[in-house]
Amino acid sequence: MRTRAAALALALAAAPAAHAEAGFYAGAGVLGESANISYRKTVGTPSSALTAGDRERGPLHALHAFAGYRLFLTDRLYAAAEVAGALYTGDRARGFLRGTGDGWADVWPGEWTLRKRRSAGFDARLGYAPEGLAFLGAGRSLYLFAGMRRTRADIRAEHLNERLGIAGERGARRVLAPRLAGAGVEFGGPRRRFDLRLAYAAGDAHFAVGPGEPDDPALGYTFDIREWRVSLAWVFALGE
Repeated sequence: MRTRAAALALALAAAPAAHAEAGFYAGAGVLGESANISYRKTVGTPSSALTAGDRERGPLHALHAFAGYRLFLTDRLYAAAEVAGALYTGDRARGFLRGTGDGWADVWPGEWTLRKRRSAGFDARLGYAPEGLAFLGAGRSLYLFAGMRRTRADIRAEHLNERLGIAGERGARRVLAPRLAGAGVEFGGPRRRFDLRLAYAAGDAHFAVGPGEPDDPALGYTFDIREWRVSLAWVFALGE
């Protein structure tokens, strides 16, 4: 009897915990961003430089996917590395720069827009599968993560001077490289589960237009982007 009890205890000790789905995994879902964008335009001449700014908040949405590998460091503590990508919808963050006036060296007013197209990057995370919180399912875990993205974006800045009868637009396609950090929770089964995460990201973009003629002003455009991101994905454990 004692021999059987000892064998059963050893078997239970050797058996993996219900949450311990180490190895490769993949996920796909939706991503929403609330972007707080500070836009500044500078007009510089040989004798002066003027700057005007605008601040707006805009929602951006995307479909995103990721794949990674999870390694348990202890029975419940794990580390994971992921590659991630997103494809954005046609949402545009936009605002209107009031400018400083309609003189030749003034910052002329005009609408501006920022549109993200797609992004790719990586995350590293450290997680814990708690013994409690059984209502979250056998695949539950809580984690912190940090990473970065390379995001292709189109930025446009219009200008309008009614007194001089001049209207136009400057634009550029830039690669944003925001860094992000946040927290997440997984809930559901050990092999099929949901992943909900919240992150804060920060990055910037800028471009300049040099003077075409000696008397033309040089133009500088800067976009400072701070955003909160929330995502929900369906995750599949792929095993070793």
